[in-house]
Amino acid sequence: MSPFTDTNGTIPSLLAGGTAGVLSWVFTMPIDTIKSKVQAQAMGKENIGMWQCTKDTYKTSGVRGLYRGLVIASVRAFPVNAVTFVVYTKTLNALNEHPAHFASLEENIA
Repeated sequence: MSPFTDTNGTIPSLLAGGTAGVLSWVFTMPIDTIKSKVQAQAMGKENIGMWQCTKDTYKTSGVRGLYRGLVIASVRAFPVNAVTFVVYTKTLNALNEHPAHFASLEENIA
């Protein structure tokens, strides 16, 4: 057997978690960008609100302006979510494989 053989499904889990993390940023980045711009408005300046900020951003930068920062967010999101998903999956599998052992832990916690 090759040392690079993945019999536990770790690589697909890493890819699934990482992809899910990146896709979550793709869908939420425009909202997060507008939120950050509204929060960063200077004190004393009239608060233009979310809708006006969205229109202004689109008018000045187009769709690209709504996705500013997506690359760096994705670079961070992929490994974080990949590892989180693998740890979650492995933990869930361990709990399901040894229910009697973990049942005693539940009793001690409660």
